[in-house]
This record gives sequence, structure tokens and C-alpha cells, in this order.
Amino acid sequence: EFVATGTHTGPLMTPNGEIEATGKPVTLHVVEIHTWQDGKLVNVVQYQDPTNVLRQIGVME
Repeated sequence: EFVATGTHTGPLMTPNGEIEATGKPVTLHVVEIHTWQDGKLVNVVQYQDPTNVLRQIGVME
């Protein structure tokens, strides 16, 4: 589990099309599950709430 922060500086692709950069700060709360086999990373699954980002950049309430 980790928190990533950044700024929306480039286009964001969504299933409904592209959202132009807003310059707004964003914070992502992310959970990753890593699967290891024989000492090697074989899979990574990442969970996050994409609607949280849309709210932060002002395109969703």
C-alpha cells in the first residue's frame, strides 16, 4: 500500500475520451499485490479508485 502524489500535466485517457491537462495536484491511494515464484516477480495487480482522480481534477463531483 502506498500514496503517490503528482500534478495532472498531460492528457488523461479515459473510456469516454481524453481529458486535457488541468495543472491540478492529485493524490492516489494505491494497493499492489505482488506474486513471486522461485524468487522472481511474476505478477503485479494494482488497485485504486480512478474516480478519485477525476474528482481531484474537477471533472466529476
